[in-house]
Amino acid sequence: MKKTFIFWLMAVVASLPVVTGGCCGCGGENSKCFPVIGPECSGETVNLTRGCKVMVKLVENPTTGYQWSYTNSAPGVCRVAEDKFIAPTSGLMGASGSRLIQLEAVAPGKCVLEFRYVRPWEKDQVPAEKYLFTISVK
Repeated sequence: MKKTFIFWLMAVVASLPVVTGGCCGCGGENSKCFPVIGPECSGETVNLTRGCKVMVKLVENPTTGYQWSYTNSAPGVCRVAEDKFIAPTSGLMGASGSRLIQLEAVAPGKCVLEFRYVRPWEKDQVPAEKYLFTISVK
């Protein structure tokens, strides 16, 4: 029992930098990190080295008509490498899934990403949600 507790305690402590440092990005030139960020990091700066990637994960429910739209202020600094929707696994009708947008740091500089949760046909409406992330690439 005591060994099991110590094992889990060590696992939790070891994961703290990953959980609490999710907005920090890559640590070094040869870092293999792949941070996942979400709404909790909105307004934060993610620091990456060139060639590193970050995943933005946002809840999306297409059955409501809403979808994530985004703009990238500097596509030459960070590019969208992948954009995909992961369907819910619950099997419940109308359940939310996840939108995953993978970004790759391709050149030194800064880019600002604005994510807006909108219904595409409602042109002049305020988005239901809006998040901003700044990516700083060294």
